[in-house]
Amino acid sequence: MILVACGRASEDEINAALGITPTATMSAGDQVEATEQANSRATEQAAVAGGATPNSAGDTTDLAQLGSVQLGRTTFAVQCQRCHSPTGTGVGGALVGSTSPTVAMTDTQIYNLLKVGTGHDKTTGGPGALPNVTDKQIYDIIAFIRDQETK
Repeated sequence: MILVACGRASEDEINAALGITPTATMSAGDQVEATEQANSRATEQAAVAGGATPNSAGDTTDLAQLGSVQLGRTTFAVQCQRCHSPTGTGVGGALVGSTSPTVAMTDTQIYNLLKVGTGHDKTTGGPGALPNVTDKQIYDIIAFIRDQETK
């Protein structure tokens, strides 16, 4: 054990002697804001877990935050990729990068497109023809699509 005499060493010297790396702390305002954001996400997630949809839970515009990019990648590959291939050769085109048509859409619009087919050509077997996809899977797909827009 290393002893450092109190009053003779600075806090930085004591931390160095003990091998401590101080971490930055949040200001009181930052803590309040982070807590409010976490509470808001928890409320949205609880609503989703209870079966709420964007229309019944309010017009939530950040549904991607409720989903998982990794799970969305899998669901997208199974349900969507045959038309929306990464190379853009599918019937629906690629949903990658800043030219993706989803860039101009809100998450709620994408949700409605996937859930009920609003604005989507059902004759090609697209959304609205996917009754077995859960709301959680839709949020995952939205998270994946949003992730792809930045690539």
